[in-house]
Amino acid sequence: MIEAALVIAIVIACVTWYVQHRRLPRASGMALLRETAGLEVLSERYARGEIGREEFITKRDDILEGISLPRA
Repeated sequence: MIEAALVIAIVIACVTWYVQHRRLPRASGMALLRETAGLEVLSERYARGEIGREEFITKRDDILEGISLPRA
């Protein structure tokens, strides 16, 4: 009886872990961090005057577009 309950608990734990990790794959999490860092660098360059407003907006939009689209 205890063995059956233990097996069921292990199966439930494994399924729960799988579902949680499938929703947010590590690769997309890492991509989000990389793109967020890119936005920070871009903002710093704009603040220092290294790039103009138009270039900042263009590059920012490119980065943000990459965040919303899943990568293959």
